[in-house]
Amino acid sequence: MYADVILPLALNQTFTYGIPVEWEGQMERGRRVLVQFGQRKLYAGIVLRIHNEQPGYDVKPILEIEDEIPIVTELQLEYWRWLAEYYMCSMGEVMNAALPAAFKMQSETKVSRNPELEVDEAELKDDEFQVYELLLELDSLRISDLGKKLNWKNPMPVIRRMYAEGYVNLDEEVKGTVKSKTERRYRWPEGYGEELTQDAFDQLKRAKVQSELLLAYFKLNTDKENPWVREADLLKATDSNRSPLKALVEKGWLEEKVFPVEPERIAAVESAPTLSDQQALAVQNLNTAWEDKITSLLYGVTSSGKTEIYFHYIHECIEKNRQSLFMVPEIALTAQMVKRLQSHFGDKVVTYTSRLSDRERLEVWERMLDPERRPLVILGARSSVFLPFTDLDFVVVDEEHESSYKQFDPAPRYHGRDAAIILAHYHKARVLLGSATPSIESYQNAEEGKYGYAELTKRYSGIRLPVVEAVDIRKETIRKQMHGHFSPRLLEAIKDQLEQEKKVILFQNRRGFAPVVICQNCGHSEQCVNCDITLTYHKLSHQLRCHYCGYSIHPPTKCKSCGSVELKMQGFGTEKIEEDLQVILPNARIARMDLDATRKKNSFQKLVDRFEKGEIDILIGTQMVAKGLDFEDVGLVGILSADSLLNYPEFRAHERAYQLMSQVAGRAGRREERGLVLIQSFQPDHRIIQQVTTYSFEEMFREQRADRKQFHYPPFYRLIHIEMRHVKVEVVSDASDFLAGRLQGIFGKRVLGPEFAPIARVRGQYHKRIILKIENGLSLPKVKKALQTEVKRLDFHKDHRKVRVYFDVDPV
Repeated sequence: MYADVILPLALNQTFTYGIPVEWEGQMERGRRVLVQFGQRKLYAGIVLRIHNEQPGYDVKPILEIEDEIPIVTELQLEYWRWLAEYYMCSMGEVMNAALPAAFKMQSETKVSRNPELEVDEAELKDDEFQVYELLLELDSLRISDLGKKLNWKNPMPVIRRMYAEGYVNLDEEVKGTVKSKTERRYRWPEGYGEELTQDAFDQLKRAKVQSELLLAYFKLNTDKENPWVREADLLKATDSNRSPLKALVEKGWLEEKVFPVEPERIAAVESAPTLSDQQALAVQNLNTAWEDKITSLLYGVTSSGKTEIYFHYIHECIEKNRQSLFMVPEIALTAQMVKRLQSHFGDKVVTYTSRLSDRERLEVWERMLDPERRPLVILGARSSVFLPFTDLDFVVVDEEHESSYKQFDPAPRYHGRDAAIILAHYHKARVLLGSATPSIESYQNAEEGKYGYAELTKRYSGIRLPVVEAVDIRKETIRKQMHGHFSPRLLEAIKDQLEQEKKVILFQNRRGFAPVVICQNCGHSEQCVNCDITLTYHKLSHQLRCHYCGYSIHPPTKCKSCGSVELKMQGFGTEKIEEDLQVILPNARIARMDLDATRKKNSFQKLVDRFEKGEIDILIGTQMVAKGLDFEDVGLVGILSADSLLNYPEFRAHERAYQLMSQVAGRAGRREERGLVLIQSFQPDHRIIQQVTTYSFEEMFREQRADRKQFHYPPFYRLIHIEMRHVKVEVVSDASDFLAGRLQGIFGKRVLGPEFAPIARVRGQYHKRIILKIENGLSLPKVKKALQTEVKRLDFHKDHRKVRVYFDVDPV
């Protein structure tokens, strides 16, 4: 028999391996197996298909079966196939994205001296001698470690030369994997009656600690249905170590077994939330819609009680012992939401995000596969769609409009919202998309009847929406009344809120201290050596840093172009705002919420806790402060520069500006008193700003939809970006011109480009982009097939085949 195996590689095929006769009865789809790929490399792959079709070549055998049960379900394998086909990538790339790192095994090459060869060290070249001397000391070494020890970027040319001469041997070592946490537990041997307890204590008279441990066991064993007692509890009760416990097991007075570590028990209300009349009507409309549609959209203004509706349906699922998936766009949001979920549903809730450790992600995956331990509520970011659900009944995608749901690199470049809808289709589950500012695409689907629809137009408990006011900083600048980046109106409002002991949130969508350091003499600014982007100054670390590749340098004291010392910082980021405001308001407690301030684990939650407790008066942040956070006593929200949101050269810029400003505004006045939102702009009469101030979502939607229809953009057309990358600009330009010409011959004016990407060079590679627009009536699978056929033609040209090509379906 044979198995087709998915390997974690960007290759559009599976690989066939022979199943050893002794394993034929054990082999199943979804099992993890260890196989050899090529001459040396070992990988853990996933069995996709089992068959008797002999390939026309000698196949290698499967080397090991890694797990007792399949770690990927049948439904998941079909789901992976759909993702690979739709997002134009390989199933291996989907596998790489889907599985926790602990499941991914691959070998690494180790180099060692050849003991059968007498080496004359005088014949070795200098670099070969360095390697040989190191191997004399260490016997064998991974090639990656060897490079680090010798401070070589690429040791492979030397290793290949030495291997060809027979000086060294090369072997493959499979990297060890992380295992989930386990604990030992003990019980009175099954079948032993109470009459034997006295015999045990009589035998242990001279073994005082063992006797104490056995007595502690009987005291701790209060659950008749579960006789197992944790080792940690026994040792704590007797202040002893494992040795006497082992002795009790060896003497037969206790049995030992290893169990997975169980999550802590969390007390919970576990009752359905009480719904207002408005929420009850929304639930009624959703229930009606789900009779013939899988997906529904819940449009609700900020603080209208969308979360209570989510909880209502999750509670229904728990009563049926079925699973719910609660998706949020940002990992940071899980911290605040998990508290609310656990207060309602206790330890039935787990989180699954990339911030978890490898072991934590593995433990969640293994719990999902265990019928007795499976969680019923999963809170996660976009990667949670890959979990092995067995009984999924309800999916909620909160803040469905957020671009954070889209995966950019590496493949699969999937959209978490859309992937969740397809996941629900496979499970015949219901989907609820929620937002105060729905995406144009989702709202259009609701208008056309493809999605069900319900709305919440008023805030919960009669709380009024905040007053939103546009501040004309063009006039204030002309009058020279600006205090740095603060208008008199904004500063006055901040001081007023602080006097009332209210909190303030200030939004600026750029981190760092100053976007650019410019020479006042010649205009030169420091550029990243790897990317076509200006370096941003970060004062705390005193560095100029690239936000694309991480390259950083210390700020120069003089201009590298002309030698002038007249260097000036221009623009402003969150770090600069924090410093300036601290000077203006020295007694205010100010903190910053951006990527730089929240890199450490739990740092985001600590910041949220401090703000909730009133330990911070003014919170300055990037998009992080806009998404889903719920704070009391926020009287004022200030948007420092609306123009930077409006003037971005992208067809979604105005939609996103409306969404972001509305979401930030929604953080104000979420309890009794009405909040205030001030939007600073040089163009306060801009249509989008006026629509934000008047809460005119419907008007914004109709205007943007009309523009999209006129200029052939979603939701009326689908987009595919073909991105091409190479270290040489002339190579990528030539290849992209060739491909664009071929595509224009097939698709005509639907093809735009090639053009350089907005950042033309990133991490040393030049990026050129071709855009393909596909009207809704055209067959998307046929378009993709034609596109992939043309891309394969690049392989026929010696330079073109070196260009890396990436597809981004439905880019955002």
